[in-house]
Amino acid sequence: MSVNFSPYQPPPDVPSTDPPESSSKKGKSKRPWFTRDQSSYTPNSYQSGGSISDPTSQAQAYSNDPEAAGLLNGGSSGGGGAFGEGDRANAWESRFGWRVDFMAAGTYLGGPITALLFLILETQNDYVRFHAYQSALLTTPLLIIFLIFKLIIPLPTFLRVIYILAAVAGTLYTSFRAWKDAQEGLSRFWVPYIGEIAERWSIPLTRHYILHIPLLPTLISLLIIGFLYNQIRPHPPYRPYIRRHDLTSSPFLVDPSLFLPPPPPKGKPPYLPEPLKPKPKHKDGNGNSGGMVIPNSVHYVYGLKEPKYGEEVEELPYYAYLAIRSALINLSPEKMYFHYKHLPRGPWMQLLLPHLTLVETEVPDQIYGNKLDHFAHKADVLRLLAMKYSGGIYLDIDIYVIKPFDDLLYHPTTLGMEASPDSRRTALDPEGLCNAIIISQPHSSFIDRWLSSYESFDGGNWAGHSVVKPWEIARTYPDEVQVLNERAFFWPMWHGEEIKKTHEEGSFDFEKTGQYA
Repeated sequence: MSVNFSPYQPPPDVPSTDPPESSSKKGKSKRPWFTRDQSSYTPNSYQSGGSISDPTSQAQAYSNDPEAAGLLNGGSSGGGGAFGEGDRANAWESRFGWRVDFMAAGTYLGGPITALLFLILETQNDYVRFHAYQSALLTTPLLIIFLIFKLIIPLPTFLRVIYILAAVAGTLYTSFRAWKDAQEGLSRFWVPYIGEIAERWSIPLTRHYILHIPLLPTLISLLIIGFLYNQIRPHPPYRPYIRRHDLTSSPFLVDPSLFLPPPPPKGKPPYLPEPLKPKPKHKDGNGNSGGMVIPNSVHYVYGLKEPKYGEEVEELPYYAYLAIRSALINLSPEKMYFHYKHLPRGPWMQLLLPHLTLVETEVPDQIYGNKLDHFAHKADVLRLLAMKYSGGIYLDIDIYVIKPFDDLLYHPTTLGMEASPDSRRTALDPEGLCNAIIISQPHSSFIDRWLSSYESFDGGNWAGHSVVKPWEIARTYPDEVQVLNERAFFWPMWHGEEIKKTHEEGSFDFEKTGQYA
């Protein structure tokens, strides 16, 4: 009887627990990083005393791992039914031979960045890819929510700290489970809801697993999210002083939350009328139909000068009567507002009273802390306030209207150049834009800028803010104002030969020029 002293060989009914060699790298031995304990074998196996003749005995190595069980059972068991004959790769193998437990845990440590990195680099090991997908699905929403709380919906500091701690703790725990489970049979720890999606995504395409997303609930969810996002108020702009408070340790620092509320902004003066509606839609001279934006009203400012002691209020001059009557006839306003402090008297005023809406005004004596001494400067401010809050057409008391302004009422603000007697100036280099005629809708941006410029008002500069300043603003913001040349409103000029044309010779034909006033 011969005795065989060769090393022990397992019977043929139990497959080897050594991982098969990779076909892609022959000659290089690959082995699992972690060994199996004896509990991984079933009672019917040969190692546990089972009979080799028992037809029910099966190889059960790696039974704690669904993937390995599927490999050894040839895809017949319930845990590995998704695997085909071509998927019998060792569940411990990785593309670069790196440790599976470290890679799986590392997918969580850098959030979406490391998750994407491992999805790109590790194309072989499904366990690592599962945790990479799960990390991306978990950490990306956490990061997005954090950015929303930081940039759009600012949370109190303590709530933000609690959120950060909870997110970091949850991510670290999931990373620890990925490392620990790799040592205990490659079992997969599923984050609720996310794990199932990651499991499906990590299965190779050859296994024909498709993630089915119901269309209608998804569309409804997207619509709800879009609606809620639209309701979020924009985050206030960043101000450096907010950050400096966090760095200041002075005991005298006053927290901004303790400040008294600011005074309410000054609104419309109570004496100014509400804006009227523009004229109804109609076709202009070019056949274009559309709505006008300028209210159908005309404003005059007059009678601000204090009468001398013991004297009566001055009479309305005849030229003023003719000017106002020309506006009544040619502009046909719904209302004609007469802003005054001391109402003029006389027969011409009596003729106009039935056509006027009287507005007793409060005469300003300063603006932005700058004194208004001359009544002409006070009238400059009052006309801008009337245009800002009421809108319409402002006319100086000596402006004669020659034809309707209808084709000028489609733009928010219209002004005319003031001609210069200086022969060195060109037609496009005027003295400025004259405030004797202002056409504006209520709250136009140009009028707002013009009023704001009075912060630098200087009473010693006669026409600085009434003529020069609007021209500067118009060149800076050309889209906010419609500028007409000097021939539209203010021609002929007020001196020399120009006066002679209109008042001595009588040869100037206003209708032939086509000008408005």
